[in-house]
Amino acid sequence: MRAEGGRLCAHCGARNKAKWEFCVRCGEALSDAVASTPTPTQPEGTDGPSDLPWRSWVLSALLLVGAFVAYRYLSSGPGPAAEPAIFTTGVVATPPPPPIPTSPPSAANEGTRLLAGGHYAQAVVALSKAVEESPDDVRLLKMLAQAQMRSGDEEGAIARWERAANLSADDAESRLELARLLDKSGKTAEAARGYESLLLVAPRNAEGLKFLASLRTKEGQHAEALPLLRRLAAVIPDDLVTRQSLAYAQEKTGDTSGAIETYAGIIEAMPTASLARNRLAEAVASQGDVARAESLFRDGIALEPNAATLHRGLGNLLERSGKYAEAAAAYREYARLSPDSADAQQLAERARQLDARVVRASS
Repeated sequence: MRAEGGRLCAHCGARNKAKWEFCVRCGEALSDAVASTPTPTQPEGTDGPSDLPWRSWVLSALLLVGAFVAYRYLSSGPGPAAEPAIFTTGVVATPPPPPIPTSPPSAANEGTRLLAGGHYAQAVVALSKAVEESPDDVRLLKMLAQAQMRSGDEEGAIARWERAANLSADDAESRLELARLLDKSGKTAEAARGYESLLLVAPRNAEGLKFLASLRTKEGQHAEALPLLRRLAAVIPDDLVTRQSLAYAQEKTGDTSGAIETYAGIIEAMPTASLARNRLAEAVASQGDVARAESLFRDGIALEPNAATLHRGLGNLLERSGKYAEAAAAYREYARLSPDSADAQQLAERARQLDARVVRASS
């Protein structure tokens, strides 16, 4: 059918444009019949929603494709889990770099590790190689010396300490270790020179002063030990052992008054210092003050009844004073308290002799 505003489809009744030959709705061929109801014509050059049939076809195709894609997506199930790094803000995770190949540890590092772990023989091997590579490295020389000392190679350690001391003018540690090792090895003269070298670098080094003073005292060189002990007492004034050694050196060099003063200071600081009390009483007695000496002994025994040396000292003082019965009792107490002493049996016998003397004197 043909109408003024277009053509009607005889099959479905849809209105089509006059120039169309087929129905836009059902696709049937259009007849020339005029539509019963005229439709207004659109302005020329303007197309309505059903302007061209291909638009409807394209729309239908797109709908079909969209439905197909949605069906496939829903039927395929969930995809693989996303990487956590995708959801980080502004930072994209990157894999770690491959490890950098490391070279074997150096001889110095290996020796240090072995020494710290107590593997002294192996440390000597590694550190010897390190010292060959760096012969003037004082730190390596010291470590090698320590490893050699602990592995029993005293001669090798002495050489290393000496080398380290020569390389460093103010190295007190190397000089002290060298001197002590020489002293331990019985090389007394070399040890003394080592301690003296240390004290030139560190005049107030307590260990150097103590060891050198002890070395001089052992050799009977009390005059040489005395100034060292005075310096040591100034460095560590509260050390009673040092003060006692100082008093002994004063006594041996004839400074009895100085020895008495030093011993008295020790007793004041520690009343139970039986050895110092014994020496003080003997020094006081040598000055003629026997009563004070006896009082020192008896006060010490009251404080410390089991101090065997005080009983022996008291017995000796009482015997010299003619108090034989009391002296015998003191000797017996000493032998009882110290039965394993070298003079225990001798003084027990001396007590029996004094008892017999008392009996004879009273008969």
